[in-house]
Amino acid sequence: MSRKRHSVDQIIGKLRQADVELGQGKTVEEACRALEITVQTYYRCTETLSSGVVQDLGVGHQEVFCSGLPMTVVTNDVTTEIWWDGKPVKDLMDASEPADSLVVGTMLRVWLDYRSVIFHEETTGTCPHDPLTVAEAVGERFVSFYRGSMVVHDDATTTFTPSEDGPHRAEIGIDGDRFLEWLSSKLTGDLS
Repeated sequence: MSRKRHSVDQIIGKLRQADVELGQGKTVEEACRALEITVQTYYRCTETLSSGVVQDLGVGHQEVFCSGLPMTVVTNDVTTEIWWDGKPVKDLMDASEPADSLVVGTMLRVWLDYRSVIFHEETTGTCPHDPLTVAEAVGERFVSFYRGSMVVHDDATTTFTPSEDGPHRAEIGIDGDRFLEWLSSKLTGDLS
């Protein structure tokens, strides 16, 4: 069987079709042959779905990495190198207007209060992973990347193997100072 890359929708569709085929009394091998997938692919994807890894990682995470689709990944490995705190954080938490600053500031205060409780010490800043990911998605460029392949294991850990022809890009570094300055200006620009 020649190797094909399947989209997320195709993988989910094929697993549903496999269920129908198996329900009609076919063996796994017969169902896979009819659907043009390998038995290994079938078991890998069904094991992932049944183990709850997909649910834990977010719907479709495992399928996306299995698909071979090109993607850029910003993991916590890089974002834990930066810490957003100080005056911009205090200004945002103290904001009463505009409304968007009030909402974000309130959410940030709740988050920091929660972290202070669970870590039994005052937390005055945060690792801004989600804002960095959004910034990269909308075209701001603060992160440098390697090309390669990302594999998600059953225990939800990942392994990245560098390869120039790999379908994924994973971060290797961040211009943290420039990003934090950009983030602060976006969230508190009207507050200063």
